[in-house]
Amino acid sequence: MVSPKHFNRDFLKYFLMSVIDNKYRLLTLLSENEVSSVFLGEYMPTGRYVIIKIPAPGQEQLALVRYEKEYGILVGLNHPNIIKVIDFSNRFPYLVLEYIDGENALTAYKNHSVPLDESYAYLLQLHGAIKYLHRQRIIHRDIKPSNILIEKHSKRAVLVDFETSRNINDIDNIKIYSGDYSPPELLNGHSDYFTDTYSLSKVAIFMLSNKSPTEKITLYHRLSYLMEEDYTKRSNYVDEILSILPKKPLLYVYQDGIVNKLYPLNEGESRIGRGNICEIKIDDINAYVDEVHAFIKKENETYIIYDNNSVNGLWVFDMGSYVRVQKHILRHNDILSFGWNSRSGPYMNLRVFI
Repeated sequence: MVSPKHFNRDFLKYFLMSVIDNKYRLLTLLSENEVSSVFLGEYMPTGRYVIIKIPAPGQEQLALVRYEKEYGILVGLNHPNIIKVIDFSNRFPYLVLEYIDGENALTAYKNHSVPLDESYAYLLQLHGAIKYLHRQRIIHRDIKPSNILIEKHSKRAVLVDFETSRNINDIDNIKIYSGDYSPPELLNGHSDYFTDTYSLSKVAIFMLSNKSPTEKITLYHRLSYLMEEDYTKRSNYVDEILSILPKKPLLYVYQDGIVNKLYPLNEGESRIGRGNICEIKIDDINAYVDEVHAFIKKENETYIIYDNNSVNGLWVFDMGSYVRVQKHILRHNDILSFGWNSRSGPYMNLRVFI
């Protein structure tokens, strides 16, 4: 095996700034293990950042098996809180994934005091991602804070690293251990939906660790049945995690230095803005948000948001870009904003949980 020091000096010197298949350029090493190195890369035709996995020297065959498996799982998935795969090659093996501008949850929670509502917003997103995975008959098997990326400006939580994931119909008996977030059955090569439920419950305790000591004890007891060491006593259903989270429907509003809060949506009408008459009042020191910027109405069991002739508009994130709208039928996990421009991007981000 090549030592890390030798690996960095010779291997990286050779590969940094090199071009793969005339379309990807390796820019910066982000991480490495015995099998792979993960690089920040550039998709040359557009200049877009991407993530590129390539094999460590002598590990090409093992890396090919892993990349092919990860690509095979991710290419069939489409969820905003699951990393997207872009490309795969089985000649000189490599795997290309979307780039997320942010940091993993382990680093984010270590370096910052994360407000409780922000943690709830992450857990609601992760619940949706894992529920979607299970509906696609996929088990992740390695859910932990370091495999959750937090996008800087949108506060989107993205589940990554699907190398050890499997389809529920494929039995592989691989033994996996990722510390405290791995349930005991993984050490014996066994896994099912209850495996992910265990790990998500552990992540919830990690993310909600800034609760008071009494609240943390209550939280642990409420989740204990999802973290039973004996998996036969554990629930298969990830929806069980919702018992510790705020009840939907909810609107999460975030703008750095201004607001970071979950608001319940009324059965009738919810006005959103700076004005005192607003049910969702945002103290926007920049005054980019109008007195009543928008309002949400429930009509025939559907929530609809309307722009209230605001100056900076109502914007919906759709198909990779923000589009200005007058009204929008809200769906779970929709992303909106109360302003957008090409230089600064969105202003006053909103995420919907219905």
